[in-house]
Amino acid sequence: MRAPSLVADQPVGDEETKRGAINRAKYCYQNCIKLDVDPNHVVYTLGLEGGIKDTDKGYECFAWISVYDVTSDEINSCRTASFELPQGLTRLLKTGVELGTADDMLYKRVNGKQGSGTVGILTGGVIDRTEYYRHCAILALAPFAQPEVHNAG
Repeated sequence: MRAPSLVADQPVGDEETKRGAINRAKYCYQNCIKLDVDPNHVVYTLGLEGGIKDTDKGYECFAWISVYDVTSDEINSCRTASFELPQGLTRLLKTGVELGTADDMLYKRVNGKQGSGTVGILTGGVIDRTEYYRHCAILALAPFAQPEVHNAG
């Protein structure tokens, strides 16, 4: 489901990026009926938002994944690993271009953010965006799947 993040097209920093992921997760639950899904059968929804952060070397890229537990009305979020972006991408980002668009412009791709993503092209396909997000999604879900472990002590 396409879910609005209600943040900038290219979020900058952890706070804005995480807020976008949370907004997307909540939107998915609130609008699941549009997919002909009975909201009473939904347990979790996930939201994902990619962001950038200015560093002393340029920009780094990362994402936040938020899980909304419908039954408890709780949210848990996890941040992916981050990686430095090449100077060509950084230059485009500094002009206000969103990362997916900058990636397409620099590497002559079409909608690469829906394919292997920036991480895919920068790793030569060793890590695509699905793999990049996989561990983060599992970790964001873990407290709900294993509450007795996460609430111990």
